[in-house]
Amino acid sequence: MTPIRDADGKPERLLSVSRDITESRRAELALRESEARFKTYAQAMPNQVWSAAPDGRLDWFNDQVFSYSGLTFEDLAGNKWAQMVHAEDIGPAAGSWNKALEAGTQYQVEFRLRRQDGSWRWHLARALPIRDAAGAITHWIGTNTDIDDRKAAEAQQQFLARELEHRMKNTMAMVGAIASQTFRTASTKEEARTIFDARLRALNQAHDVLVASSWTSAPMSIVIHGVLAPYLTGEGRIHINGPAVDLSAKQALSLSLALHELATNATKYGALSAPAGTIDVSWDCTTSEPDRMLRFDWKERGGPTVETPSRRGFGSRLIESTLSTDFGTSVKVEYLPEGVVCSFETRLSDLAEAAEQEK
Repeated sequence: MTPIRDADGKPERLLSVSRDITESRRAELALRESEARFKTYAQAMPNQVWSAAPDGRLDWFNDQVFSYSGLTFEDLAGNKWAQMVHAEDIGPAAGSWNKALEAGTQYQVEFRLRRQDGSWRWHLARALPIRDAAGAITHWIGTNTDIDDRKAAEAQQQFLARELEHRMKNTMAMVGAIASQTFRTASTKEEARTIFDARLRALNQAHDVLVASSWTSAPMSIVIHGVLAPYLTGEGRIHINGPAVDLSAKQALSLSLALHELATNATKYGALSAPAGTIDVSWDCTTSEPDRMLRFDWKERGGPTVETPSRRGFGSRLIESTLSTDFGTSVKVEYLPEGVVCSFETRLSDLAEAAEQEK
C-alpha cells in the first residue's frame, strides 16, 4: 500500500495494488517438488550422482559420492572434485568438462576415482545440461558409473588375443619345422605321413594339457603321463616317478615332443621292442640353495644291444635342440649298449624365469 498525500504533505488516501501470483507460486512449488523427486531418485541409484551450476561448479552430490570417496560436501563442492581424480586423468577430464560447458553439449569421459581406502577404480562420467523454456542452461546433471570390472575384462580380452596370436605363431612354427624335417628325411610318403601324424598327435596332446590349465603352466607329471599313456600297457614296463614341478607352456610342448621321439624309438629299436625291456622315467629336485636343480633321466634297459647310430636323425636333433632351448641347459643322449639314456639338468629358477617371460 502507498499513501497519497495532499498539497501539505498529509496522507489523504491509500493506493493499494494487488497481483495474482498463483501461477508463479505453483511453478515454484512444482520446481521444489521436481527437485525433491530428483534427489529422491538420485539417492536410490547405485551410481554416483551430482549436479552443477551453469558455470560448472558442483553444488550437490548423492550419498554414494560421499560413501565412495570418504569426503564431505565441503571437500568436493565447486571445483574441488578434481582431488578425487587420478593425476594422469585429471587433464583430459577437466579439458572435456570445460569444452562441454563452453559448447553446452553432453560431457562424457572415463577416469579413475580414488576410493576412501586409497585404491583407484575406473568410472564413466556423463553429464547433460538442463535448459529452461528460453533455452538457457539452468544446471547440469551428472553421474559417475563404476566400469572398473569392464575395463579389467577388456584388458584381459586384449591380453588373451595377443597371447593367442603368440601361441599360434609358435605352434605353427613348430609344426612347420616338424613337417619340413619329417618329409625331408622319410624314405617314402607313407612313412612321412605316419611319422608326421604321430608327432602332431603328441603336440595336440600337450596342447590339451595346457588348455586345461589355461596355458599358464602344466605339471611335469601330467605332461609325461599324457605322452606315455599309449605305451602304459599295464605290464609295468615303464616306471614314472618324480616330485611336483610346474613347466611353462613352451617347456611342456618341448618335453612332450622329446618324450614322443624317445618312446617311438624305444618301440621300434629299444627297450619296448623286447618283451623284457623296461624304461625308467624319473626327475628329482635338489634342496641346496641358492640354485636348486632339476634333473631328468630317461633310462632304457632290457632291450636289444644298442649301437650308436651312424647319423643323427631329426628325432635325435629334435630331442636335443628343443630341450636345450626351452630348459636352458645342455641335453645328453647316450647310446649305451644296455639301453638309451637321455638326461638333462637345469636350475629351477630357469624354469620359473621362462614361465614368467611367457606371460
